Amino acid sequence: MTDSSSPAAPIASAQSARAGVMTALRQAAAATGTDFDFLVKTARRESNFDPTARAPTSSAAGLFQFTNETWLRMIDRYGAQHGVEGAAKAVSISDGGRAEVGPGMSREAILELRHDPDLSARMAGELARENSRILGKKIGRTPTSQELYAAHFMGPSEAAKLIEAARRGDPGAASEAFPKAALANPNVFRSKDGVQLTSGQLYKRLTGVEIASADAGRIAPTPLAPASTPVRPEILTASLESFSPRPAAAEEPSLEMAGRWAARMGSAQLASSLMTALFELQSDPTSDKA
Repeated sequence: MTDSSSPAAPIASAQSARAGVMTALRQAAAATGTDFDFLVKTARRESNFDPTARAPTSSAAGLFQFTNETWLRMIDRYGAQHGVEGAAKAVSISDGGRAEVGPGMSREAILELRHDPDLSARMAGELARENSRILGKKIGRTPTSQELYAAHFMGPSEAAKLIEAARRGDPGAASEAFPKAALANPNVFRSKDGVQLTSGQLYKRLTGVEIASADAGRIAPTPLAPASTPVRPEILTASLESFSPRPAAAEEPSLEMAGRWAARMGSAQLASSLMTALFELQSDPTSDKA
C-alpha cells in the first residue's frame, strides 16, 4: 500500500485517475460506436484528460467541456439509455427550445454529472454521431475526424460555415466571421504573433490539414456506427453551439506516463492511441503550448 503522505502518493493517484479516464473512453467508444482515437484526442484537447476541468469564461465543464445547455440536451436525448434515466426524465425542452429541469432531480445535480468521465465520454460519443449527420448534410460528404472535432469545438452549423469559408478562401479574419467562438477562445483565432487567422488558417489549425485534402478524400472519414437513437427533426435545427474555452492546463502528459497507462490497461490499441495523442502535443496548434 502506498503511504498517502509520501511523495509518490499524488503520482499514483494521478496515474489511477488517468487510467480510469482511458477505461471510460474505451467503454464509451464501444457503447456508442464512436471511434476510440477520436474520443482520446478530443478529451485531450478539451480538458487534458481532466474530468474536473472547468472553463474560466463559460459554463463548460468536465472531460469534454460540455456547456450547461448542451449537456442538458444530451441528457434529455440519451440519458435513459446510458444509465441516468432519472436525470433524463427531469429534463425537458421548452417551446422556445431551451432545456428546462423539472421535479425529480436538481439542475445542479444533473450538471455535476459532467464530471463523471464514463457518462461524459458516452455523451461525447452520441454528440459526435449527431454532429456527423448534421455536418455531413451541410458539407456534402462524410466529415473527417478532425472536422468532427471542429464541430465539437464550435458546433456543427458553425463548423460547416467554417468549411465553406475555407473552401472559398475568404480573406477576412475568422474572428469576425465567428465572433462568439472567438470571444470564448481568442487564442485559437490568432497566431503566436497575435495575427488574426483567416477561415482557411483556422480550419487548418483545428484539423491539421488543408481543406483541399479533406475534400479530395485524402483524409479518412471517422468510422461511426448508426445512431442508437433516431435524431428527431427539431434536433437537427437545435442549437448545439457549444463554445468551450480551454481550462487551465492540467499536468502535462509524458511518454513515460503513457507507457505506464498502457501497461496498466494491457491494451495495444490504448497504447497506440495514447502515443498518437501525446505526440500531437508537439504540433497541435490549439494546445496551450502553441
